[in-house]
Amino acid sequence: MYNRRHLAFDDDILRAFAGVESILAPSFPGGFLHELPECFFDAALLWQPMAPLRRRLVENHDASRYGDFPSWSWIAWHGGLDPVSWWQAFDYLRSRDDRILNMSTSWTVVSSVEWFLLDEVTGQRRAVRNTHIVRHDTCHDSLGWQKHTTAESPRPWYTHPSIGDATFWRPIPIGQMDQIQQLRSPILAFSTRQAFFIIDSAIPGIWGR
Repeated sequence: MYNRRHLAFDDDILRAFAGVESILAPSFPGGFLHELPECFFDAALLWQPMAPLRRRLVENHDASRYGDFPSWSWIAWHGGLDPVSWWQAFDYLRSRDDRILNMSTSWTVVSSVEWFLLDEVTGQRRAVRNTHIVRHDTCHDSLGWQKHTTAESPRPWYTHPSIGDATFWRPIPIGQMDQIQQLRSPILAFSTRQAFFIIDSAIPGIWGR
């Protein structure tokens, strides 16, 4: 709904979203990278449109904003976004507040990529701290998380005194990471693994062959 709002100028979307971001930022360690939460970066990149979108154009380039909005962020596009595309970010939830309805928590994101922001002029880069993907099973005590098990539910689950009655399958970041905003380049680089497969002849009798 928010992203379908019509603004006088496309780059006004930054100022329009600034109030929302200021409220959300303390709950998201590392803050936001072009309006995607850094700690949920892999899942946030999986946003999908509800219908064809229009590319936002920046009339007056601001050097501090590196010109045009990056195409990998929803901020660069005008139109409706599909909220279901972000459900895979909620796989840490065991039980939810009653206000969150009809949301699947069985989907999960398994990252095979290490992301970096890259300054194409200086070559400087910094790692995107995608801490949602990291499992914190061994550090829950220092973060205030409490681990629980029951005979009915042998799988461990967690609670935190600052998050009410919600229960979680694992600890999550809760705003304790220092925010790093020295580099806000729109250019993403990544490191990952590759695999090669050799296609052999079809096995007789499989798929009607």
